[in-house]
Amino acid sequence: MPLMVLLLSQRTGGVAQLLSVHGLDTHRRNNLVLLDEDTAASCIAGQLVLLSLSTGARRYLPGRDGGGVGAVAVHPSRTLLAVGEKARPGPASAGPAVYIYSYPGLEVVKVLRGGTERAYSALAFDGERGDTLASVGHFPDFLLTLWDWRQEAIVLRAKAFSQDVYGVAFSPYFEGQLTTSGQGHIRFWRMASTFTGLKLQGAIGKFGNVELSDVAAFVELPDGKVLSSTETGELLLWDGGLIKVVLTRPGSRPCHDGPIEALLLDRPAGRVLSAGADGRVRMWDFGAVNDAEPREDSHSLELSPLDEVVVAEGAALSALLADSGGRRWVVADKAGNVYTVALPPAGPVGKGAVVTRVASHPAGAVAGLQLSARTHTALVASADGCLRALDYVSGAVLAEAATPQRITAFTPLPAASPACPGGAMTAATGYRDGVVRLHARCAEGLALVGVAKAHKGAVAALAVSADGGRLVSAGEDGSVFFFDLTAQPQPGTGVPGMPACGLLAPRAFIKLPSGSGTVTCGVWEAAEGGGVLLGTNRGTILSVPLPPPDLNTHHSYEWAAGTSAVSSYQLVVPKPKRPKKKKGKNDGEEGDKEGGEQDEGQGGEDKGGEQADGEGGSKEGGEEGRAAEEEEEEEADDEADGGAGGPSSTTGELISLTLAPNEPGALLVTAGGVGHAARKAWRVRMGEPLAAPLLEGFASAPVTCLAHAGPEGRLALLGSGDGLVRLQALEEPFGSAAPGALPLWEAPLHDMQSGRVSGLGLSHDGAYLVTAAADGALHLLALALPPELAPPPTTQPGDEPLPGPAALPLRPPDVLAAAAYTLEEEKQQAERDQQVREAEEKKLSVRQRLGLIRAEFEALLAENEAAPEALRLPRADLEVDPGLRALMEAEALRREEVARLELAWESERQRLGLAKLRRYFLDGLESERVVLHSLRGSSTVTTFRVAKLSDETRAELAAMRQAARAAAAASAAAGGEGGAGGRDTDARGKGSDTGGGPGGDAAARARLAEATAALEEGTASGKLNKADLRRLARKRREAEWAAFNGTRPDDTYDSPADLAAIEEARRTIGDFKLKSDPNYVVPEEERLTPQRKRLAMLELEEALHDIAAAFNAKFFALRDVKRKVLADVRVKLAALAELAAAAGAATGGADPDATAAAYLAPFSGLPSGLLPEEEPAEAREAVTDADLAAFAARKAEDERKAAAAAAGGLGGFAGAAAGPKKPAAGGAAPAGGALAGGAAGSGSVAHGAGGPSAGGQQGLTAAEEALAKMMAAVPQSELEKGLAAYNRRRVEHMRSKLSEEITAMLDAFDDAHSALKAEKLGLEADVKAGQMRLLVGLQELQLLREFDKRESVLLAKRQAKLDDKQEIVDKIAECTDKLETKRLELEGLVARRAAVVAELDAVVPESDPFREALVRVFHRRIKRSKKKAGGGGGEDDYDSEEDEEDEDMGDDEVDDDDDGGEEVCPPGCDQSVYERVCDLREKRLDEEDMIAEFTKTIEVLRKEKEALAKKQRLVEQGLAAVNADMAEFQKEKQGRLNQVEVIVALRMHQIEYLLDGCLPDDLSACLVFSASQLRRLQARVDELEEEKAGLRAAHKELRRQHAALLRDKADKEARVAELEARAHDVQMLKFGQVIDLELLDRVSSSRGTEELREDLKKQELAYARELAEWDAKINARMDELVVLTRENTACLNAVSELTAAQRRLESGLTATRKGLFADPVQQRRAEVEERDALVALVNAQAAELDRLKGQLLALRRKDTSMYA
Repeated sequence: MPLMVLLLSQRTGGVAQLLSVHGLDTHRRNNLVLLDEDTAASCIAGQLVLLSLSTGARRYLPGRDGGGVGAVAVHPSRTLLAVGEKARPGPASAGPAVYIYSYPGLEVVKVLRGGTERAYSALAFDGERGDTLASVGHFPDFLLTLWDWRQEAIVLRAKAFSQDVYGVAFSPYFEGQLTTSGQGHIRFWRMASTFTGLKLQGAIGKFGNVELSDVAAFVELPDGKVLSSTETGELLLWDGGLIKVVLTRPGSRPCHDGPIEALLLDRPAGRVLSAGADGRVRMWDFGAVNDAEPREDSHSLELSPLDEVVVAEGAALSALLADSGGRRWVVADKAGNVYTVALPPAGPVGKGAVVTRVASHPAGAVAGLQLSARTHTALVASADGCLRALDYVSGAVLAEAATPQRITAFTPLPAASPACPGGAMTAATGYRDGVVRLHARCAEGLALVGVAKAHKGAVAALAVSADGGRLVSAGEDGSVFFFDLTAQPQPGTGVPGMPACGLLAPRAFIKLPSGSGTVTCGVWEAAEGGGVLLGTNRGTILSVPLPPPDLNTHHSYEWAAGTSAVSSYQLVVPKPKRPKKKKGKNDGEEGDKEGGEQDEGQGGEDKGGEQADGEGGSKEGGEEGRAAEEEEEEEADDEADGGAGGPSSTTGELISLTLAPNEPGALLVTAGGVGHAARKAWRVRMGEPLAAPLLEGFASAPVTCLAHAGPEGRLALLGSGDGLVRLQALEEPFGSAAPGALPLWEAPLHDMQSGRVSGLGLSHDGAYLVTAAADGALHLLALALPPELAPPPTTQPGDEPLPGPAALPLRPPDVLAAAAYTLEEEKQQAERDQQVREAEEKKLSVRQRLGLIRAEFEALLAENEAAPEALRLPRADLEVDPGLRALMEAEALRREEVARLELAWESERQRLGLAKLRRYFLDGLESERVVLHSLRGSSTVTTFRVAKLSDETRAELAAMRQAARAAAAASAAAGGEGGAGGRDTDARGKGSDTGGGPGGDAAARARLAEATAALEEGTASGKLNKADLRRLARKRREAEWAAFNGTRPDDTYDSPADLAAIEEARRTIGDFKLKSDPNYVVPEEERLTPQRKRLAMLELEEALHDIAAAFNAKFFALRDVKRKVLADVRVKLAALAELAAAAGAATGGADPDATAAAYLAPFSGLPSGLLPEEEPAEAREAVTDADLAAFAARKAEDERKAAAAAAGGLGGFAGAAAGPKKPAAGGAAPAGGALAGGAAGSGSVAHGAGGPSAGGQQGLTAAEEALAKMMAAVPQSELEKGLAAYNRRRVEHMRSKLSEEITAMLDAFDDAHSALKAEKLGLEADVKAGQMRLLVGLQELQLLREFDKRESVLLAKRQAKLDDKQEIVDKIAECTDKLETKRLELEGLVARRAAVVAELDAVVPESDPFREALVRVFHRRIKRSKKKAGGGGGEDDYDSEEDEEDEDMGDDEVDDDDDGGEEVCPPGCDQSVYERVCDLREKRLDEEDMIAEFTKTIEVLRKEKEALAKKQRLVEQGLAAVNADMAEFQKEKQGRLNQVEVIVALRMHQIEYLLDGCLPDDLSACLVFSASQLRRLQARVDELEEEKAGLRAAHKELRRQHAALLRDKADKEARVAELEARAHDVQMLKFGQVIDLELLDRVSSSRGTEELREDLKKQELAYARELAEWDAKINARMDELVVLTRENTACLNAVSELTAAQRRLESGLTATRKGLFADPVQQRRAEVEERDALVALVNAQAAELDRLKGQLLALRRKDTSMYA
């Protein structure tokens, strides 16, 4: 077999090569698979071991990710192998991968990445094709991932569980299903198609009343049920996520004595195989397991195994596999043994099976390792309690010693120790139960040479002195026990009865002071007679003195004075100085040089702290950012710890303590934890306050193992807590490494999670390195060390000494019981036993003396009786103690009182217990389960067991109903107000925007009335000319058109009738949308909330309660009827018995009893009353004589059994007389006795009271009997015969009548009983359905509560948007109202201005020669002074600004501009007329000013309305977005609710989903729909057809009307065209052109309007451009001003700084030159000049600032000075 060389380091070359890995990790579940018929595979540490079942040879497949191998799975074709690995933590790690290897070539085919974060724990291929691979991750994510491994793609993933998962398997029978199991759970998965796609849905198995258990193995049965294992040895059969039945062996014994670790289904053979911790493989019948049903009174079923195979007695089996043919099994146990079981071709399997142990390997975590100094042999202590002698080159197990307890401590003994027989390899081991054992390797294996139980708890540490003469053991209970190691067995305690401890001689123990912590390691001091040094989990070193040799341990081993003599030393390490790194491109290299490098085996993590900066990031940038972060962290750490280089104490555990061979009094210490102390190995001198660093440790885990080898200890061997092993060359013996020296060799050999290195060592010849760790693996590596580091040749060549039996001491008795006494307890118990024996001996001597005295007294009594009567003494005189009898009587009375009190106490206790049980089981019930039997037949009906609705439930229901009513009322009120407001708003909006609607119609009608009135007034007065009359007529026509158009609805107008019809159609359309539709949006009124769902659940619970209560009321009424019926039947049966007696008397010789039995025979089975189960509440409190008799019988039986047991087993002969007695004949009849018998008895009694009967002849006298015989001999007459016949017919008639009445009563009751039972069946189905609805509702309520917070946020957002919208709508309505008011007022002002014009026409008629001049004066624009608001008198109260509102004046009202000349009355014109025109002009101008103001106000309101409308659109957009978010949220919520499974009970006739006339296998595509709704939909189809036909007819009629209206419209348009043509012809004939009448009116009334308007527009544009230019200039000047201000400020600051600097310089200069060559006058003058210059500069800048401010003010003013 070629060696598999592991490339461990590229820097050091081939220093170490892996040769083999010993051990099997059989403690890991599902860690053994079959690759072919001869090869099994198992994971251990970082290797996949391939084991040959025929030869036992091993091959290795190394892991690739460096963290170990986690799981393995075999493809169904057995040509592929999947290996899931573990990744080492760190920034450079990409996570673990699953590698697909070809087999047997072992070449990588595929690589699957991204399935988990740290490690894989289980793998499995699916089905027969193996297209899908399932993987389960380890802590912390526990991800279940399904892979399409051929495409290297993830299909699905979900979290498997929150704890360890042991196994995963696909269903071999149902595609898309798989099962996982692990710690405390089993989970059933299926790939389900949801509305969001394919998902993994897992149902956790519910254990219910069964004890929770880890599920190590499971197997799926063909019908989908799953059989799983338990820790207690039972088998669980699962069906649909629930336990169907628990399988046990007969006698309620578990299927295995211990946990079941493996299950296998052998379908061809029809059996299920199970392997457990009892070393047996049991076979179970597949049919019995598959069809198992629980018993009625239990959830379990007892099954007997078909057969069993004993693999190994006492072996804990952990794996069970079968080859492809099923004729051979492969079994592994937790001790590392692998077996093959060959099955016989026929016959019983248990007898014919051949079990062969194929291989034996170390298994379990390694607690310690000892290499031989002579041979390639090692002692390996496994944590599972097995100590093995191993040939680590060949891997053969030479010997082993197993114990049931775990090994917790290990230390080898030096060969010079007296306890090493013949110098053999000897080791001391400590166990979890506190036992310390010594094992020596001998010719027969591993011999036990010493044993002692020193502690109550586990042994935490062991240490042997350098000379091998003393051993110390530290326990977790805080005790430290000292032993002397001897060459011969010692008696030990000297106390009789105590066993010897072999070569362990107990010396003494001490208790550590409280608060010392738990001991983790120890070493003896080098000084002669020195004590022991113990490391603790609190980072302290305890110095424990050696007990004195003359210590008295006769009564106790405890040395009390030693506790106070214990001293403590706290490990304090110096905090490292962290120099700040230079930000350069070689930072990483410098860090590497400072901190040391690690090779590729460590994942590229250098001590310098290099990290990947992410994809696409530059190395320099990442290093710079990291350097800054590290500097901040270092500064914070330095501040917390008192500065860099200061002391830093460790609170982590101390892992190892070793004496420094090159320095007496110094210790080599390694510490745990995550701090700085855990990253190094330290040299500690107990007299110094700080520890000195010795060796660099590991960055990822503390140093857990430290050893030295080579010449003078110049080679250090280090192991870490995560499986790293390092060889480090030392600069000096047992010293530190050279500065900057790299490790000689380093590699991650062991598992990163469980591979804590526990042992390292070089072979005696230096050729091999052996490592051991907690992952159970032992690595053997070949070394090629440099000559200077190679160990010297061995000084003890030869074979290992193996002493024979004669050279070994006697084997001491082993301590195997976990509850055995410790040495101290055994000593104390031995002394107590000795004291008890001495007390018993004293008691025996006293009893013997009493016996002699009693015999002497009896002899005196006999002598007294033999004496003559005269000499005989009375018996009272011979009474030894006269007061003894009185004392005994007083004692009897006292005991009687005590018994009475005890009985009273017991009675009260029973009463309180009964009250507690009644309160717990009955007080919460409104009605318990009561059975009611029918009177005929065996039919029964029961009540509903109804619990009372709690007060909390009722209060919550009432509160929620009240809240629902209040919410409904508030919603109705808000809806009414909102609807009214909405309608008003719409009306206002339409009236204002389109002119339609009531508002616009009213305004148009008002204008029409005004125009009509003006026209009529003008016509009647005759003051208006023809042009004005025509103008008014046209205005009237315009008003008429406006009024007509106002009645026309706009495009947005909706008819109320149409809206009502649409609403009715929406309400009755019958559109049933599936809630499973991805696009389904739940309507507002149907959306579920937690409050609604909780209210529905409470109402359903109340309804179920009311249904059950109503039925129970009917039930109890029927029970009362039964009681009455039985009473009536009892009376009628008594009458029937009397008739039977009369019939017997009538027939003469008939037997009365036979006649009565014949009469009552049809009713013999009737009960005499209600049965106890029909009145449980009444029967519960009643105690009958039969109950007392039965209790007495049981008590007597118990006493008899107790007496029989006390008598020594008299068997059945002693108990025959004490058996239970039968009730007497006159005892109480059973409750279910026949009512007819009682009726017969009562009938006979009644008859006896009324007259003679056949039975009454026994009481006749002799004369009466003679008379009766004589009468009987006389033949009857015809009358008597007739009378007798009449009596017989009468009796038969009454009998038949009574029988019919009784039968009718019974039938009526039975019919009512049957009806009630049928009703109960229906109600029970409804109640169960309601309860299932409650369960579904509970799941929905949980989901709704999860969604409630998000929904509340969305609702709050939507309500805020609605409030904003309502506020804006209200503001728009307010603006609309204001606009309408202003418009009406403006129309009034326009009318007033028209009245002024009309008044002008009246003052200056058309015939006036000065009209044109006066009209020009009237329309002239002049500058007017407007009075300021709130102004008083004076010139300052007037504003001389030009009227800015001229542009708003009509063009027909302006004739000429003010030319600036003086205005005078036209020559020849009347001055009064001229002044009147001027007054009218002032009126016009006043009206125009008011019109301008109103126009400006209307424009402002219009702009405000437009801004509000824009804001309303934005709010509506936001509201639409919130509604969209709400709809998406509701979809998501409905989707989650759709995933809740709802159970619907259907009958077969309700299923109409058939394929080819058959019910399909898969009903997942079915839709459950209400039959009533389906019928309503069908009826709705007919209704819609009828509505469609009606709508077609209406549409046809409307089209006909539309055509008629179009024809009318065409006629009207033709008429209008004809009139327009006539008007055109008339105008052309009369004027030669078409006259614009409106233009003519405007021209006639105001000339030059258009020219003025054009000029005005030009001026406005010019002014606007000029204002824009000035605004730009102002902004530029403002920017310049800001820049200058900043520059000025900077200059001032500079001047201030220069001035201060100058003053400082001058002060210094003055101080230095000390007055030499200094002219104070010149200096003062220079200072004044410089200060003046600065002041001038500041003044100039201030003037510039003032100038700029003036410009700004000038630019901001609106007067005309800026244009000058």
